[in-house]
Amino acid sequence: MKNLSEGILFEENGALLKWGKSLDTLGKTNHAKKEDKNGRTYYYWGTHSILNGLNLDLVSDYLHDKPWYFPRKFHSIQHIVIGDIEAKKSFSELAKHLTEHFGEPQKEENVEQDDILLLWQIDSVTIQLYFFEMHCYRVHLTIKKK
Repeated sequence: MKNLSEGILFEENGALLKWGKSLDTLGKTNHAKKEDKNGRTYYYWGTHSILNGLNLDLVSDYLHDKPWYFPRKFHSIQHIVIGDIEAKKSFSELAKHLTEHFGEPQKEENVEQDDILLLWQIDSVTIQLYFFEMHCYRVHLTIKKK
């Protein structure tokens, strides 16, 4: 695994999404599907192996809250799972993998009655794993550079 403080490494092809680089440039170079929807732009990276073997369908986005001429930089990447059975299984597998590779989470909170939030801080990068219910169970994994 490449140093997380540099960016996100797609392990199967060696592509590195460097933190702070232009999302448009990274998207074009790595064949991301770009979509504008509901005041946001989404970059769908597809399924890639990251963090020592996690095969995840990844997406990045940014909110259109600044003028168009502000550079859109890569600061985070996400993986989302929706559905009761799928979310429970995914949360368990992700929590186990992340704990094996990064140790116990530095912070664990019960946000709501059934919600679980796990955080790992690696250098200047935060990995957040959030399990919650919104009409059905969901898992939201976010990897973000401060």
